[in-house]
Amino acid sequence: MLQECVAVFERILKEKTEQWLLDNYVPKDGTYILINMEENFRVEKVLNIKSDKKTGIIQGETDSDYTFISYLDYYSKLVEMNKPVDSGKIIHSNNIYSFFVKKESLQEKLSEGNIDGYYSVLENPYKKYVKSNDKILYQQVEKELGPIKQDELDIIHQWISENLRDFIKEQGIDCSTKDYLKLFFIKTDREKTKQDFCSEGRRYILPNIYNKNDFNVKCSDGIKGLPSNNMGMNSKKPYLENKTRKIRTPYMISLNQALSQMQFFDFLAGQASKGKNNIYVNLDRDEIYAVENGKTVSDMDSGIYLRIQQGKELEIHNVCRVAGYQKKLSKPFHMKEVIEIPDKAKNTFEPGYGMKTNLLEIEGLVDDVFFGKSLKYNYFTKPEDISINDGCKKRILLMYREKLWDWFFKGNSADIPIIIERMTLPLVMESIGNSIIKPKHQINLLISIEDYFNGNRRMEDTMNDVRKALREHIDCKDEWMFSSDGEYYYAVGQLLNFIQGLNKSQKKNLSMVNPLLNSKSDEVIKKRLLVLFKKYNYAIERNDIRIRALYGHVMRYEPESNVNSFLLSAGFVDSSLIYMKKENQDEVETNN
Repeated sequence: MLQECVAVFERILKEKTEQWLLDNYVPKDGTYILINMEENFRVEKVLNIKSDKKTGIIQGETDSDYTFISYLDYYSKLVEMNKPVDSGKIIHSNNIYSFFVKKESLQEKLSEGNIDGYYSVLENPYKKYVKSNDKILYQQVEKELGPIKQDELDIIHQWISENLRDFIKEQGIDCSTKDYLKLFFIKTDREKTKQDFCSEGRRYILPNIYNKNDFNVKCSDGIKGLPSNNMGMNSKKPYLENKTRKIRTPYMISLNQALSQMQFFDFLAGQASKGKNNIYVNLDRDEIYAVENGKTVSDMDSGIYLRIQQGKELEIHNVCRVAGYQKKLSKPFHMKEVIEIPDKAKNTFEPGYGMKTNLLEIEGLVDDVFFGKSLKYNYFTKPEDISINDGCKKRILLMYREKLWDWFFKGNSADIPIIIERMTLPLVMESIGNSIIKPKHQINLLISIEDYFNGNRRMEDTMNDVRKALREHIDCKDEWMFSSDGEYYYAVGQLLNFIQGLNKSQKKNLSMVNPLLNSKSDEVIKKRLLVLFKKYNYAIERNDIRIRALYGHVMRYEPESNVNSFLLSAGFVDSSLIYMKKENQDEVETNN
């Protein structure tokens, strides 16, 4: 899949030219200084660059020299920290025209030995490229680019050795910070400067582009090797080798392919620096989209999704195929008010009830109703970094966030009804301990999602049927029996709601009912109901025929099916039929 992504990237780069890549490249945080080496090392520009990953704003991006500095920086950076020109890894640039160092290293770490060693290797690259495969690759590059410009190397080396310390003081550089000081030695002719930086950058990049030149093989069409990006082979990773082949490297590519792959990873790193961690590669249209968390593409018939993050180097955390993704729903989704919500609570419910036409609107409902707006920000957060105090909610989030992400951002809705059902019941139980409104929303969303995927009103109809049956039975003067196990469990919930309402304590703790709502055995349910009834029956008036009849029928009924926790919970949080006035029943039935 990676090669397919690189192929799309190559075609875009060919069409839009190198400038497109550089426009998407983001230099690391630091102070960037242009020094004109032809004008007695005059400072032309000091620019501070800093990226805000949350907002995507880059400080310094609007400066007239930002694009020029980005170009110079791109061709001056190390391929990776394990392939430095300075063996001490203090100087992080790669050619004679640039000098990169962490500001904190200026205090004690940077020594004359580092500086002399850096320019010594640049003067004679064969000091670095000692092994035979290294030499072969560098000789090929040297043949293309020619030798180092010794006179320019000498004057820059001399200036750094003699002036760097005083220059740092003159510029007021804070040497306690962890960002970079980057010096660029330029010429008056900026196009000539860019050519020099590109040439000397390639002098470093090409011999270092492969993971390890020991793996390189000379073929009829040139040298091939194992690329560095997203791959590492060493003695600590023997499992990456292909043990059954003569050549054990997992895969090998040409120098040009390795260069394209490196450029693609540079493009990704730029997006990650802007906070755009979600990459969609459209294979049909040859397009690449980079979007922030909480956003996605409109549609994609055939493509690849990559979840990226910028650490010490670019990291790809997730990659998969995307087929037939559409942000616009193929049919409207209805957030149903099956369990009645008081007007005040409904008016303050931000996502709102009614019709939704966008998949991310459903994400907003799931995020708000089930996770209290903690889902969107924690799809990829490490478990230890998730600041959710509710243990149940955190556990559910960790269990199902990947599946929910697949649904909202890849269009993969397989098993979603099952997942939502498994999520909802524990969350409802937890919510009931704190509020009676939250679980109403949760049950309504469960019903809405279930019915959306089933293409009918199955769960909504079930709720209406059991509610209607119980409403008719509780006022029936003749002998009656529950019409179904579903009506029975809904009735248990209604009865439990009534009994807990008899609790006259100033602060009611709804979590007292959780053991009964969590019961897996009807026998246990009846035993706990009996305990509660004995505790609060003093508050039940003798002429309250409804409650006494309902309690009697519940205790006599023997269900054939397992405990229906959904209907039991729905009965508990739904409006009480016990308190409903008889003359209003027909009106309520019509509204439902």
